[in-house]
Amino acid sequence: MVTICGRNEATLEETKRLVLSENGNDEKKIVEIIGDITGEEVMKSIIDKTLQKFKRLDVLVNNAGGTSGSIFMENELDDISVFDYVFNLNTRSVLRLCQLALPHLIKTKGEIVNVSSVVGLPNGA
Repeated sequence: MVTICGRNEATLEETKRLVLSENGNDEKKIVEIIGDITGEEVMKSIIDKTLQKFKRLDVLVNNAGGTSGSIFMENELDDISVFDYVFNLNTRSVLRLCQLALPHLIKTKGEIVNVSSVVGLPNGA
């Protein structure tokens, strides 16, 4: 049983198809949510819809992330909204989803997996 979330409906459908093909094509075992993970309502929806469908939460995998290729360029710093979006995507959404999921994960003795990138490492940028 899995809940997946993404901004792009076509990509989300392809992910759903791949998940189902590996797990017996049982549509009852997947929830898909279209939305931007930086939005509070989308984050709440992920937890709420998972609990509605599966009645429990065992694992939270935070795997969203990204950057603006030119975030540190002078013209990008003029528009701080680019920085805000990248921060909300890579940091705030991870923290907030952990906060929303934690009470349910405590009940099931569940786990949190946070996936990150090598971009933040020396020579990774």
